[in-house]
Amino acid sequence: MSEYERDSLHRQIMRTQGQLATYSGYDDDGLLSWQRSLASGSAPVLPGQRPARQGCVTSRDYYWNNHGEVGTIDDGLRGSVVYSYDRSGYLTGRSGQMYDHDRYYYDKAGNLLDNEGQGAGNLLDNEGQSGSDRTGGRDKFIFVCA
Repeated sequence: MSEYERDSLHRQIMRTQGQLATYSGYDDDGLLSWQRSLASGSAPVLPGQRPARQGCVTSRDYYWNNHGEVGTIDDGLRGSVVYSYDRSGYLTGRSGQMYDHDRYYYDKAGNLLDNEGQGAGNLLDNEGQSGSDRTGGRDKFIFVCA
């Protein structure tokens, strides 16, 4: 069974799930700033009060850039993860202690590409088949004919 507590802006500030209670805090811009999970029976936490990381089952701190994009997540279990973005706001990279340096590439329409600017392959129709296994051709309206 779960129980939720929300603040006056209806943001979740506390959630219980069985023997675990998760507390959340927000910055002045309303962005998630931290989360801490404590075993039930721990000292109660006042609303908006950030529990110390010591004694927490899990803990996360979120750091946002000036454009409202998450720049870093400092996770007590997995370490820090740093995110990078291009000028349009597309996620271009992720690196951290538990991750290789991942890079993300997009075409001009904003579609995520396979890797380093390579497209998703040669798609001749919306079924995702290359056409080499088909018999027939295309009619004058570019529809596949059997």
